[in-house]
Amino acid sequence: TATTILDWRHVAGDDAMSSDLVAQVQESVFGDDEATAFIERLEADTVARHERFGASVYLLEPDIKQGAGGLRDLDVALWVAKARWKVSRFDDLARQGIFVPAELSELQAAQSHLCRVRNQLHFLAGRRSDRLSCDRQEQVAVSLGVGDPVEGAERLMSEHYGHAHRVCRARERIVGRALEAKKDAPAARRIAPGLVAAG
Repeated sequence: TATTILDWRHVAGDDAMSSDLVAQVQESVFGDDEATAFIERLEADTVARHERFGASVYLLEPDIKQGAGGLRDLDVALWVAKARWKVSRFDDLARQGIFVPAELSELQAAQSHLCRVRNQLHFLAGRRSDRLSCDRQEQVAVSLGVGDPVEGAERLMSEHYGHAHRVCRARERIVGRALEAKKDAPAARRIAPGLVAAG
């Protein structure tokens, strides 16, 4: 439920009700202490998921969505950023100085790669398919214009491993910075209603 609220997008109806719901959830579910607990749960879930789908980005047949360095790791990174810094996109992290532009560029390139590969897997299978199996690697490489089946598959996997590694590293940095942000936050004390002193 918490991640659904973080991904909330108003589509139709009363915009004020939608905004009010999101504001209430941000305050109650993603306040400082609650956000820290939420981030720690997300990280524990990520570790367990990696164990199920392969804890290395260098698997011969990686899972593009659930595996280490996959699309779900990007989701986790963005959920953490939304919960801690109240941003809506990765671009906002660069504007707030949490990421440098080069890190953001790498993350966007990785996201684009993962989406293209996953879309091709779905298209080739005619259904949802997230495992980049050896036989699919050649087909995806040709579909994406990476090269002939054999050399293209090698080039595709080399690119994939680089992108997956950067996604893992970015998720770890975002989670680490989000948890440090809470630890380093100055102690606050309430002086009067609506007035808080920090430090």
